[in-house]
Amino acid sequence: MNILFVAHERNLGGASKSLVTLAYELQKQGNKVVVVVPFKSGQVYAKLRELQIPVYKVFFGWWMMPSYWTFILKLAFRILYATEKQKRDTAEQEILKFEAELAQLREEAEKLEHEKQEN
Repeated sequence: MNILFVAHERNLGGASKSLVTLAYELQKQGNKVVVVVPFKSGQVYAKLRELQIPVYKVFFGWWMMPSYWTFILKLAFRILYATEKQKRDTAEQEILKFEAELAQLREEAEKLEHEKQEN
């Protein structure tokens, strides 16, 4: 079975300990387990890596802002979030372009190979 867990903090507290333990036990039973975390730095990320559980850092977005942040910090965070989203969107567009070009090159190569075989 494929299982994806989403962790929401970097410290290894109650909920995070439970998540790490559950992920580890499920992986030991032969399941394919992956965990997504918002931060590479931190105890959760380190423990998952130590247990050889695949873990990926993903920027979650606006809800990660602490309520005590000032307006300026929240604004800066929203700008950063928008920038990260734009980078992802741009990367996805570049991948799609590359895949289209690759398909076209393969088609041309097949056509040339076919013409070569006919001659």
